[in-house]
Amino acid sequence: MKKKKKKQVVNGFTRYVLKPDHYDDFLEQFLRVANLSRQEPGCKHFELYKSIDTPDAFIIYHMWATEKDWDTHLETDHLIAFLRFLEDVAVEIEIMEATAADLDDAS
Repeated sequence: MKKKKKKQVVNGFTRYVLKPDHYDDFLEQFLRVANLSRQEPGCKHFELYKSIDTPDAFIIYHMWATEKDWDTHLETDHLIAFLRFLEDVAVEIEIMEATAADLDDAS
């Protein structure tokens, strides 16, 4: 019997390193995109974390109920505007999409 594939929750981890002196602008833009994103269907979590060791480094962690919700989020005007803003203020951007590891299939 074939296992039924369950819907995959999509987690996003996005790491940013900002150019010096852009924190206030970044925070203002993050709050805007976070408030709008949290209202989207399927958004389960959207949070900002600041590095302890690197003052201009941040991680945004977000969780989406389904891959479709995540894909829809990627096309929203507020996210596109935020990503354009980041092109000017970030020196590094790293995006990782992840789902829970299937530990039942581990050997």
